[in-house]
Amino acid sequence: MSSLLMAEASLDTQLALAAIWSFVWYVIIHQGMKVIEPYVRAQPWHKHWVALHLRFFRNTLKMDVKTEEDAFELALHMLGAIGEHAMAVAFCFPSVLGFHGPVAIALASHGVFCEVGWEVQDLVVRFYQVTLGGDIGRQKNPKEIFLFSLVHHTMSLSMSIPMNMMYGSNPYYREFVFLLHAAAFCALGSQSYGFALDVNTSSGLMQMKACVTLTLVTILWTRVIRYVFIGYKLATTFYADGNMNVLYAGFTVLCLMGILNSVMTVDAIKKFRKFIGKRVKPIAPHAPSQNCLLSCQKDWGALKSSMFHAAGKTQKVI
Repeated sequence: MSSLLMAEASLDTQLALAAIWSFVWYVIIHQGMKVIEPYVRAQPWHKHWVALHLRFFRNTLKMDVKTEEDAFELALHMLGAIGEHAMAVAFCFPSVLGFHGPVAIALASHGVFCEVGWEVQDLVVRFYQVTLGGDIGRQKNPKEIFLFSLVHHTMSLSMSIPMNMMYGSNPYYREFVFLLHAAAFCALGSQSYGFALDVNTSSGLMQMKACVTLTLVTILWTRVIRYVFIGYKLATTFYADGNMNVLYAGFTVLCLMGILNSVMTVDAIKKFRKFIGKRVKPIAPHAPSQNCLLSCQKDWGALKSSMFHAAGKTQKVI
């Protein structure tokens, strides 16, 4: 038990932790969705939130998402990913604060296994849906989503356990894990929150500006500036240690992840430019329509006619 808690750098322990965390995340996701789904559906911003996610999947990610219900399911899946990244950030945070003892190293390793467990169960579920889930299962996994998940998860899984075993105590490695998860948590979390805002109100627009600013700053620091620096430090460490296989694999993953970083950076810049200068449009005074004027004229004419008619009757009585 102690070897599991301290994330011992042995292959047996690492594989056991991968299996345990995979089961943990499978349970959390499928049980958590039973609570989250009705909650989201009951919110006044539900339809707006789903519509913006559908547009994001189709236009930004170029995914073949056919219906709003499919988009809703994917959006809920992203909420699970946000939770996973948040937990990984919490596990790695002591290392970023400067703690380098065995407990901090073990916590950072468990942060890595948050990602490993999420990705293993995600791949298993998607393979089951595509192969044995029939038309419904394949509909839930458009080829763009399936291929993206396969490439992304394979990159992460191919490096996580070897890095934990060989460089788990390296402070740059632990910071690198923290930065990747922090960027994903911030980007996905602020986007999901922003999709629920009404930017036509002062309050909603102010919150959206805060979201896009925080996201841009976080992405630039974690996925560009610090990413390049720590990637270089790790590459030189692999080279100095003579771990050429790790160097080649790590360099490949860094380059592929750099492509994803570019997409995230461009998207963050676009959203910042879109909202940072936006102003709430003042509500124009309501001008009566032509139909309304005609209706009023008819009513006024009818009123005058009735008044004259009544006056005529009064004169006759007199």
